[in-house]
Amino acid sequence: MTITCQTVTVYAVGSLRISSTPSGAEIFLALSPGTPTDQGTTTISGGRVISNLQVGTYNIKLTLAGYDDWTDTATVSEGMETPVSATLTPSVGDVTITSTPSEATMYIDDVLQTGVTPATKTGLTPGTHTYMLTLAGYANTTGNFSITGGVTTTLDVTFAGSAYITSAPEVNARIWLAITPGTPVDQGAGADTPRIITGLTDAISGATRIWNYKLAKTGYTDSTGNFTATAGSTVNVPVTMLTVANITATNVTVTTSETPCMTGTCTITVVVRWSNSGQTDGTVIPNIKIDGVSQTPHASRTVPAGGFIDETFTVTGLSAAAHTICPDPN
Repeated sequence: MTITCQTVTVYAVGSLRISSTPSGAEIFLALSPGTPTDQGTTTISGGRVISNLQVGTYNIKLTLAGYDDWTDTATVSEGMETPVSATLTPSVGDVTITSTPSEATMYIDDVLQTGVTPATKTGLTPGTHTYMLTLAGYANTTGNFSITGGVTTTLDVTFAGSAYITSAPEVNARIWLAITPGTPVDQGAGADTPRIITGLTDAISGATRIWNYKLAKTGYTDSTGNFTATAGSTVNVPVTMLTVANITATNVTVTTSETPCMTGTCTITVVVRWSNSGQTDGTVIPNIKIDGVSQTPHASRTVPAGGFIDETFTVTGLSAAAHTICPDPN
């Protein structure tokens, strides 16, 4: 009978006790120069023991979300438990910040950053961060963004629309505003022309929003209108203010139907001119006073801006005496 002999290789073995801070890291292990394979995770207490490992040098890799991979080697000795302790380093990520308009100043987590938008900020820890962008002529823009280790986050910010409101020929006109179709409300002290009004659009209203305005100043008529605010830009709103009507009597002419005028037998004709030096039309109720006594007023008349009207009055039955005739109003 022929007997076939068998060869048996007996390896000396040992073990590894692998722990990590923080725990819960995935363990990949292989006898060098092999490629590490998954061996489970590190535990909270004491570490994970991997037994019956052939004596030799092992490649070890630990992975945990939010942390950089950790790699090292360890030697397994016969009958021995070799401890391996790893402190994992948190991963970092980047953020690229752009804005419309550009050249905004940046704050991340309340810390002023160097440079202006657009810019990329590196080395940020994973998690939620706050930002604030500031730019002259626009309302500050704030919010949050998330960082994932090893990833570049993109943050694109559009400033709320603004309006630069001016008035001519005078400044310091009070600004009143309301979202269309609302009635404008006083923007308060300090909101006089010329003034940049910020924050006129938002994420809810979208890229554009229509505003009604009113400008008010003593000696001028209120000027009203509307404008469209667009996110990421400043609209110019020049407003021309017109002076209020300023109506005064500028000329009085008196004629008689005969000379000399006998009591009760002659007619006196009075022509009064009322002029308007303002930039808007006005009205006057023409009348005259005879010896300080108002007569029967005529119907209201419009005096055009920069123009005049002539009104004729007929007076009869005056007594024989000197009489004073004045326009009313004068």
